[in-house]
Amino acid sequence: MPYRNNEYEDNQCTFNCDKCGLCCQHLRDFGDLYHDLDDGTGCCRYYDSRTRLCRIYDIRPLKCRVKEGYSTYFNSISFSEYLAKTRLGCMYLKEKYGSHEQNKV
Repeated sequence: MPYRNNEYEDNQCTFNCDKCGLCCQHLRDFGDLYHDLDDGTGCCRYYDSRTRLCRIYDIRPLKCRVKEGYSTYFNSISFSEYLAKTRLGCMYLKEKYGSHEQNKV
């Protein structure tokens, strides 16, 4: 299955992924953490521009997994704060690039 509905929450914050693909298309907006996934254009090398989904979703890197990646990469802040920042990053990308930028790549 290439995509599962991602809904993460704790008692203070919720993040729901809507599969827009903007985070996968604009890795460089997140700094160097995702440089190893960059295909040279700023887009993830595993991103499928036709479907707007990850081609390796079930085995994607830990840092691409919201819940599982938190404890390894982002645990210097609370999970609530992490979810809030994830949601803000998503909103930032939607404002900057549009909510469903399908034609990139």
